[in-house]
Amino acid sequence: MKLSAVLVILCVAVIALGQYTAENCGPYAAATKSVLPGNDKRVITVVKIQKKDLKVPEMFEKSTLEADNTLEVATACAWWRFSQAAAKEGKKVLITGGFRALLRQEYMWKCYKCECCNNGMISAFPGKSIMGTGDALSVDGDLDWVGANASKFGFKRPTSQNPGLLIRSNQ
Repeated sequence: MKLSAVLVILCVAVIALGQYTAENCGPYAAATKSVLPGNDKRVITVVKIQKKDLKVPEMFEKSTLEADNTLEVATACAWWRFSQAAAKEGKKVLITGGFRALLRQEYMWKCYKCECCNNGMISAFPGKSIMGTGDALSVDGDLDWVGANASKFGFKRPTSQNPGLLIRSNQ
């Protein structure tokens, strides 16, 4: 790829990131952004999940190889609006997991195959996890409220078997 094409891509990315404001993203608008590899060789721009939004606040201090503690920026903004609405109604909803970087997914797959780490928890093949798309997060709390309100904030629940899994629609 030519240098000029790379510069155009970077300029488009910077302009796109400018759409996030305190009004529509809360603290996530000003959060430090970084890039991580996700599924399908995509580079995902992420922010750290705010400590107050995590069910396990200690996840905040961990690296992206140790915890799924980041969200793609647009997903973080949608989450912030969603969590604000929940709080206004006195509902508690917290994040249990966010974006999963490809290297972390590779680690989890290895653990699943060898049953030697991560309690051998079932895992998707690297590059195939819904958590590596940038559009997914797992939540816990008032899941009835989550189900009744997810679509109002651009989320859907893809399966009734995992009512805490939310996928952001890219519309």
